[in-house]
Amino acid sequence: MPFKLRELLRPKESRSRSRSRSPLPEPSPVTDEASLQYSSQAAAPQGTGTQTTIRPAPIGKGENYGVIPLYDGGANPKVDIVFVHGLTGNAYNTWLHEKTSVHWPSALLKQDIPDARILSYGYDADIVNFWNPASNSRLSNHAENMVGDLVRTRERTDTESRKILFVGHSLGGLVVERALSYSRNTAEKHLHQIERCTAGIVFLGVPHYGSDLTKWGSFGTQMVNVLRPTNKDIVRVLQPGSEMLREVQTGFHSILRLRQDENSKISITCFYEELPVFGVGEIVPSHSAEIKGYSFYGIHANHMDMTKFPDREDRGYDAVLGELRRWKKLVERAFKNEPQPDCKPIGPRKVPRATSLLYAGREELGERLAQAFSFDSSTLSTRPRTFVIRGIGGIGKSEVCLKYVEDYGYRYWGVFWLDATTVATAEQGYADIGGLCGIREPNIEAVKSSLAYNSQSWLLIIDNADDPKTDYSKYIPPGKKGDILLTTRNPECEQYQTVGSEILEDLEPELAKKLLLRAASVAKEQWKEKDKAAEAVVNVLGIHTLAIIQAGAFIGRHKLSNLEDYPKIFREQKEQVMKFHSNQNVSTYGNVYATFEVSAKHLLSSELQEDLDALEFLHILAFMHNSGFSEAIFKRAAEYASGIAEGDEISDDEISDDEVLSLSARHVTRLPEYAQQGWSSLRWRKACSILESLSIVTVHEDDGPVTVSAHSLVHAWAKERQDHRSRCLAWQSAATILALSCEGWHSFQPFFRSLLPQVQSCVSYEIEDYTQNMPDMEAAQVLFRFAYFLDSMSEETSLSVLVQGLRLRLEDKHRDDQELAIQMNYFSGRVSYRQGKYKEAVKLFERVSNVRGKLAEDHPDRLVSQHVLAIAYLADGKVDEAIKLLEHVVGIEEKLAEDHPNRLASQHVLARAYLADGKVDKAIHLFEHVVKVEGGKLAKDHPSRLISLRALIRAYRENGQDDKAEELENMLADDSATEPDDTSGEESSMVEDDDEP
Repeated sequence: MPFKLRELLRPKESRSRSRSRSPLPEPSPVTDEASLQYSSQAAAPQGTGTQTTIRPAPIGKGENYGVIPLYDGGANPKVDIVFVHGLTGNAYNTWLHEKTSVHWPSALLKQDIPDARILSYGYDADIVNFWNPASNSRLSNHAENMVGDLVRTRERTDTESRKILFVGHSLGGLVVERALSYSRNTAEKHLHQIERCTAGIVFLGVPHYGSDLTKWGSFGTQMVNVLRPTNKDIVRVLQPGSEMLREVQTGFHSILRLRQDENSKISITCFYEELPVFGVGEIVPSHSAEIKGYSFYGIHANHMDMTKFPDREDRGYDAVLGELRRWKKLVERAFKNEPQPDCKPIGPRKVPRATSLLYAGREELGERLAQAFSFDSSTLSTRPRTFVIRGIGGIGKSEVCLKYVEDYGYRYWGVFWLDATTVATAEQGYADIGGLCGIREPNIEAVKSSLAYNSQSWLLIIDNADDPKTDYSKYIPPGKKGDILLTTRNPECEQYQTVGSEILEDLEPELAKKLLLRAASVAKEQWKEKDKAAEAVVNVLGIHTLAIIQAGAFIGRHKLSNLEDYPKIFREQKEQVMKFHSNQNVSTYGNVYATFEVSAKHLLSSELQEDLDALEFLHILAFMHNSGFSEAIFKRAAEYASGIAEGDEISDDEISDDEVLSLSARHVTRLPEYAQQGWSSLRWRKACSILESLSIVTVHEDDGPVTVSAHSLVHAWAKERQDHRSRCLAWQSAATILALSCEGWHSFQPFFRSLLPQVQSCVSYEIEDYTQNMPDMEAAQVLFRFAYFLDSMSEETSLSVLVQGLRLRLEDKHRDDQELAIQMNYFSGRVSYRQGKYKEAVKLFERVSNVRGKLAEDHPDRLVSQHVLAIAYLADGKVDEAIKLLEHVVGIEEKLAEDHPNRLASQHVLARAYLADGKVDKAIHLFEHVVKVEGGKLAKDHPSRLISLRALIRAYRENGQDDKAEELENMLADDSATEPDDTSGEESSMVEDDDEP
């Protein structure tokens, strides 16, 4: 190839020099030989040991691959700064200002940060080789080689634990991103240090395009424009890049999220080019050089020259130096005051999100929390250190907790977040914590016990503990290793504090004004000019944090209202809110609701479909859980809806068992338009984006499906603002979405974990009221799907609430022999059984069994009704009746395959009945058969297999066969040490617990 990209983009005065094929310029006078010394001095402990210096020859063209030492960091280096060039670049020339011959990393930076070792990494950056479609893993190769070279360099100098700051230019920044993903995920543990020790990254003109092919195309077009005169084949070479970039960005953003969760956030600053390349234009557009949520600045140079600084007065150099110097100080502070990562293993992390970018103030409270949690816990007996934060909704309580986790989370082995809004959310939260900690049966007591006896320190945030009727002490684990932050609106909750409490008041007026201006995206240089207008807005809002953020978002997004106009619009909406809603919530949070209503009225008056979609989704969201609503739920519902054929509705008299759980075309009409005929992800995401721009919801776009969450006040307002008819329609739409997503409830799917809190939230509302305009059949089909789903997830509380709603809606409307009544009796029996009311459960199951007894002897519905009735007999002490019924069922089911789940379940329960009747030998024989068959079919951690194994262990113990019992217990212990397989799609048997029908 006659010319490379750097030849065409280099300023005219330097091109003739390169064409003469002379060596790279010699180091400037400032860059003396000492600046290129390479130290093999040990850094652990830092500042000690004998220094051995290797003096390499100055680097030049053809000799600059691998890790190139530029400066050894002096006697006591604190960090490694690693420079990575981009395409057509060079480990030396990329950073050289040719007019002045100043190589700033080795000439300027070494003097301004003298205690940093400075390295440059070089690789083959030929554009054709880099993007060769026959070898599109080229970027990965460079990244993996860089990780290996850096690890060897650090091992050779005993500096494996030293923190790293990267500086990456252009596509070299992608090499850094890919390197961190590789370092984190490789099986070679010694390579993990690069990702683990990375503390900060400066990105200079790096194209962060992700999966947006149009943005990638804009960059590719610039490349093609440059190269077309010399090599037309480059057009084809660039085409595969988009897929590679998608993979790189997905991996890198996963790292950022994980490090955020682990409270070891990577500091990032992005710089973009302010000037075009002459004759070519902008190489990397500013919107592509940005990573959302991180600092972002311009450098007054083009893409090629933004890495070349002539002196310390250069503004670009000053900006980059400022970031590196600040990060180096943070590293020093952490090293001086806190244990290093190698000294304290990071454990599980569960927090809902990162701290808001608008977070301001409250620094004193963060320091007070840190001091309170430094209190000697030995004086507290067995109680953990508990600090209570109280304040009205939307004042910033949760944000304070998130900020504490961000600033001090490194102190803790584990950090956990518990949403205590309802009993159901608290139970689910503890189940999630138990899953993170590897507890096989993660109920509340088991998880509390595990935390109590954990030798490592942990932090538990109990958020939204607002219900005066709830005793929140049941959610507080004992033990001296724990710190607990509890947020509440309820003054009585201050009784739980052991090391202090704080009442969170409104922000100071000056801080409130700054928050408003930032939320409204007002340029900082205009703040002084807008001060009076901002003060007027803040005063009319009552200095409420959430109201200020919401108002600012509206002003900033729409430009319909400037700061001066907003108070008038706000007063109009507040008058309407207070006029039509007089409940306690509205009187307390009238200002906040009014700011929300300003945005809602704008959406309602808009002629744009996307604004109306946003408002419709907001109303549906009011009946979901306010955090973690996943796009996957909507998408799954739309996919199942597309398979429902139009046809006549089924009458209540002719319905069958299968049909009571089937949804019809009538249900599909209750979905939003964009979900009725296939799924329109673009349209839904646009609606979410509009709500997020108004600060009504928060959209989370991590590696998995997009999720949406809303503050509890937003959630309450979204419901309160609707009239009764609108609420009914919104609830019915929400319920239909969830009922469609419940498809396949009979076998466990990991997806159901995210679906569960949504169903729990939906069924907690007034079912009888919200379904009154639905035919019995249509309502029943939705509600019974919920019942089977909740039952399969062993959610007793929510199932009980649902059955109560079903009774109010359907009881006394149908004969016992009609399918709706049969299902009603079945689930009423399930609830009675779970509540220990066994006699009541027996009566209800007998009703079901009597009706099913009219079916053929081997009909599955008849056999199932006899199976559950037999379990109820066992619980009620009627062992003989249970054995007689089960022996009949097992005999009939011999026609089924040996490994059929229903057959195995009946055999399991019959073995239990034999054990209860003292027939231990018969019980062991049957248990051994079940365990053998399940062992060949089910995953090691499948619930049915584990239940059978534990039952066999008990039988062995009861029969004095302790050696066999211990052998099985050891096998279970070995299995629990392995990672559980959540993807098992095996169908569950009819019995999922020894104590359930």
